[in-house]
Amino acid sequence: MSQVCARGFTLSEMLITLAVAAVLLSAAVPSVSVFLQNNRIKSHTYALLNDITLARGETVRQGAPVFLCRTANPTAAAPVCGGTNLTWTSGWLVYVNIGGDFDFQPLSDTLLKTGASASGGVAIKSDSTANRWLEYARTGATSETGTANYTVCDSRGGAYGRRISVPINGRPIITAGSPSSPITCL
Repeated sequence: MSQVCARGFTLSEMLITLAVAAVLLSAAVPSVSVFLQNNRIKSHTYALLNDITLARGETVRQGAPVFLCRTANPTAAAPVCGGTNLTWTSGWLVYVNIGGDFDFQPLSDTLLKTGASASGGVAIKSDSTANRWLEYARTGATSETGTANYTVCDSRGGAYGRRISVPINGRPIITAGSPSSPITCL
């Protein structure tokens, strides 16, 4: 006597499997989206922090003032300081100020690095102390009159944002926002 063994799924088994998969995916998609948003904020925060740290280290190493300035186009053939008031989202320049003036001069100053523009709805803003530039003196301290603050935020606000504070001593500090203690996005 031979037995016939059926292999495969019935239609009802396939529909139940698809329904369970749809429920699992609908639960996972929002958390993946939040994960990506948080990573964008962190990566832009650390990009700016690394360049602030680079400026501080280079000013001590080279014995010359090093600046960060906001720019409207960091990828231009001849980038210049400028851009929108209090907004660093478009990018920044890190340069040794050999010429003695504040703005980057390609013929006399040395460009160390350009900071790329922020993406994914992330905004990088500064307070008025760091509006146009951040200057490091030869000692590694800033030449600013107070603490320079930068915030990195997206549409979710200060609960998910980050603040980089650069006091006069020049050592940057990061503060992460949380739902119970949001930072103020500038």
